Amino acid sequence: MKFRITILLILSCTFLLGQKGKYKYNDGPYIKYMDQSKEVLWISEGKLYRDTVPDGVEYIFDHDSLTTLSIHDLDFEENTEVEFDNVSRFTAISDIHGQFDLFRDLLIAQKVVDENDNWIYGDGHLVIVGDVMDRGPKVIESLWYIYHLEKKAQEKGGKVHLLLGNHELMVINSNLGYINHKYRYTSGITQQIYSAFFGPETFFGKWLSSKKITISINDVLFVHGGFSERIKNLGKPLSELNGIFQEKLFFRNENAIETDSFLNMLYFDNGPLWYRGYAFPSEFDKERAKSILAAFDKEHIVVGHTSMPEIKGLYGNRIILIDSSIKFGDTGEVLVYQDSTLYKGKLNGELQELISEEDKTDKKSIFTTIYEDPDPVIRIATPIRTVFKNGEEKYEESMLYYYHKKFPYSFNIGLRTSGNMRRQICSFPPLKVNFKKKELKAFGYTNSDKFKILMPCRNTDGYLEHLKTEH
Repeated sequence: MKFRITILLILSCTFLLGQKGKYKYNDGPYIKYMDQSKEVLWISEGKLYRDTVPDGVEYIFDHDSLTTLSIHDLDFEENTEVEFDNVSRFTAISDIHGQFDLFRDLLIAQKVVDENDNWIYGDGHLVIVGDVMDRGPKVIESLWYIYHLEKKAQEKGGKVHLLLGNHELMVINSNLGYINHKYRYTSGITQQIYSAFFGPETFFGKWLSSKKITISINDVLFVHGGFSERIKNLGKPLSELNGIFQEKLFFRNENAIETDSFLNMLYFDNGPLWYRGYAFPSEFDKERAKSILAAFDKEHIVVGHTSMPEIKGLYGNRIILIDSSIKFGDTGEVLVYQDSTLYKGKLNGELQELISEEDKTDKKSIFTTIYEDPDPVIRIATPIRTVFKNGEEKYEESMLYYYHKKFPYSFNIGLRTSGNMRRQICSFPPLKVNFKKKELKAFGYTNSDKFKILMPCRNTDGYLEHLKTEH
């Protein structure tokens, strides 16, 4: 699969290169360190430009709609601190995915920056919880913006924390399956694999590889995916986990990482950048949340990675999911802490107190949610012949996946057939679904835990009409 993806990327780059007059992309600047000089590369109106700047020479990059940059002043401070206490306010955002304009609009709306991109958040902290890269068309604009914001915040007594997500490491390590077509064009016209612009001898490579995967502010832990039980059981402090990623997981071939069992666990599905268990009722519960928080001596974990229609607090706000689907480019939210309270920060500037899903008073049943969904998609994973054989005698343990407004939810369920006559004559007898009440409660549904799914008795138009009539 990885080999085929690589071939597709090469073909797409070649195709774009062959039609370069048709594309008017602006991209860059990209900086590469040479012996006693820096190479500056950028794309303007689809054309490739390069410049060489000797070390010590003052050079202001200022071209078209690209980021203005002092090439002679690209220093950055690597902060080794991982735990920040007595912070009066912070704002957290995740999964920007190249949607720079929406990212900036949210910061302006929540008064982190002003219309001229000046830092107006005082001693507040801004935390970007991974995945600035991939998918969208303005990744480089976002990265340079964050770089400049770091300096502006520091001058005013504040801090910007860019944490790494799985997509940063994917690009750095040459897994390019999600880069926007704009960057495939850059790769094609320069005849370089795109990850070369993030290599160890480049500005972006040096800057990004200095970043952490996790920090804490007050009693809140931030990490892109989450800490699974396996990572918790390692018993490693935050500083050591950050060190392992910086020393062993940057600029590495993913195939080589796969062959090392320890690095494999950290880098892939159970690792801090990929883990999705918190977002699925079927895989997590309050007791596990308490256990993981106790291991790190924190009260809350803030994660991104798994898209939601809005920021969600789970298990009494112990787990907070802040990937609010900014990647679609339409709208999004930020998590705000001020006056000792957590809020959802809206694009219109409003603040709405974060109420845990299980504590909400305006709950719907899972049945009502699915029934009122104009385009519901349900998938049930089960040995259906066993279910049919058991009949009404017992529930078969199964999994139900519900895709609501593009967002997946998974539940552990019991499943059995229903209806004496229909079980005898129908190819598809009714199915009785029994949810676990604690899973429904955690994700903001009422305790109504059972419903029935009726399908056409047999696969003909006549039986479909019978079903409509009965409804």
